[in-house]
Amino acid sequence: TPTLDVLATSTATLPALSGGTPTSLPEDQRTLQAPTTEGCTAGQIEWLSPQAGDTISETFELKGTVNVPNLGFYKYEFSQPGGDTWTTIAAGNSPLVNGTIGYWNTTQLPTGDYLLRLVVVDNQNGFFPACIVSVRIANP
Repeated sequence: TPTLDVLATSTATLPALSGGTPTSLPEDQRTLQAPTTEGCTAGQIEWLSPQAGDTISETFELKGTVNVPNLGFYKYEFSQPGGDTWTTIAAGNSPLVNGTIGYWNTTQLPTGDYLLRLVVVDNQNGFFPACIVSVRIANP
């Protein structure tokens, strides 16, 4: 089985979403963009928590499923809607079903809308469609 450096593996940038950046508005006028989920496959690659549209804060436990044939590794990342840059939170290489994928410490992020994606790669370096959910971070 080939060994990959999960943090050095480049991923394709997803197209930007339309609309303005919510964090450019005064905080009392910010609203969560329409909740979205894309690329997820129930029982194989999916987020169980958070769900699209959820508001999260501080250190949040990420739950989901990564259960594909010939799993190489997975990583989970975040970006702001309309952004081209994804920041890797962490990675793993063991399959799991309805379990804890990891934790996301959001305490240093400003309140606003974010996209959370789960990128799964098989052991032949083949990428599955990324599972993406939109969430809102609201830290005190």
